Amino acid sequence: MAQFDMKKLDTSDRIVAGAGALTLICLFLPWWGAGPFSVSGFSTSYGWIGAILIIAAAVYLVMLRSGSNMPKNSYGPGVTVLGLSAIGTLIVLLRWLTIPKGFGYGPQYGMYLTIIAGVVQAVLSYRLFKASGGLFFPPFDGVADPHRLVELAQMAEAAGWDGIFLWDHLLYAGGVTKILDPYISLAAIATGTSSIQLGAMVTPLNRRRPQVVARQAVTLDLLSNGRLILGFGIGDDGESGELSKFGEATDAKVRGRMLSERLEVLTGLLSGGPVNHWGETYQANDVTFQPTAARESGIPIWLAARWPNRAPIRRAARFGGVLVIQMKDPNDVVALRQRLSEDGADLEHFDVVVSGFIGDDPSPWARAGVDWFLSWIGPYNMNFSEVREMIVEGPRKVKP
Repeated sequence: MAQFDMKKLDTSDRIVAGAGALTLICLFLPWWGAGPFSVSGFSTSYGWIGAILIIAAAVYLVMLRSGSNMPKNSYGPGVTVLGLSAIGTLIVLLRWLTIPKGFGYGPQYGMYLTIIAGVVQAVLSYRLFKASGGLFFPPFDGVADPHRLVELAQMAEAAGWDGIFLWDHLLYAGGVTKILDPYISLAAIATGTSSIQLGAMVTPLNRRRPQVVARQAVTLDLLSNGRLILGFGIGDDGESGELSKFGEATDAKVRGRMLSERLEVLTGLLSGGPVNHWGETYQANDVTFQPTAARESGIPIWLAARWPNRAPIRRAARFGGVLVIQMKDPNDVVALRQRLSEDGADLEHFDVVVSGFIGDDPSPWARAGVDWFLSWIGPYNMNFSEVREMIVEGPRKVKP
């Protein structure tokens, strides 16, 4: 059984706990000489039942969220909390409407506060357990135009997408001929949008210089007012020879070691502190980069991991999230989270990300405990009009 740990509760949890405490106060504390539910004939008052449901929902959520093995957006408990809070609020509201005239205002104020507490708790629990929906596509061919990408991003923001993530490739097989740089494209997107999160998914850091990526990342994060998410992996030579044609390392184990080392350099540079690194494939001799990112917590970093390979999962656990590749069954999310926990991931401040084709139902994944569901478009025959039509439909809603 998970142990109760207040340190695992974030701001939303504490607000929910406060809402439950407020209900408890309203339930038992006399209000101008009479508690809000301590009226004549209180034993038949349905207000008691509603208030108890609101308190139970708060206690249930806080206890679950305090456990280290509890996904922060586990959909089942989220529906339970939302339901208990909503039903309790409705009962209290109905009880308030039936208070006899002339009874006085003191008890009614207690009812008001209890109703407000239940509504706040229900709203926060709904937000807390919502998986974010992102777009995941390459800036290829028909959308290989910065102006068109900005237009698509603006439509995505208006349609309710939470993020837009561009692939990072130099070459691609299958007849793809036009390819844009994702970072410059994202800079254009950042200036044309205001709330949607953005990032390159994913950059093979083993074929980029970490000091250049650090400068680009901070610039882009400041330009977007803290909306950047970085995504890294080891890349793949593929049929196009994207690595080998430029003399890059192609052995997977070598690329893995290069990625780990360059991540160490990159995160050091992003921190704003001095960096001294002498490694197998890279070095940084007494350097400090300023300015730092827009957010005090820094830029979130997701690492790609092909399921069920253990090494990339172990690497991802040290950062802020994992983009899982080739996971087909939502039931595998439980095993993934267990592995991440064993490898030291702080799951309360960690994003589990999966992808599916645009139009796929994210509900099974949300119920399994993922934080992001990325909707995949492309990569072949990218037609601007067709992509636009897909985007304006908006993300599919998560259903119980």
